[in-house]
Amino acid sequence: MALAFPAVQGQILKDTAAISMLKKGVDDIYGFRFSEARQTSLKLSKAFPDHPVLYLYNGMLTYWSNHPLTPMSQASE
Repeated sequence: MALAFPAVQGQILKDTAAISMLKKGVDDIYGFRFSEARQTSLKLSKAFPDHPVLYLYNGMLTYWSNHPLTPMSQASE
């Protein structure tokens, strides 16, 4: 039985420039610089559309920019 996975555009883990951008973006999230973090998300999503790491990154961005994010929060949708 073979599993089918959607094609991932590029391998972000082998792109040192993208990893540096991702690290800076995470620093921006934890530093509450959300507009800079959103710019990083846009750049990464253009270079690596639908890459799984972007879902994690954007989830972190949503969580921290709306902290405390509760099930009743509008942003939790």
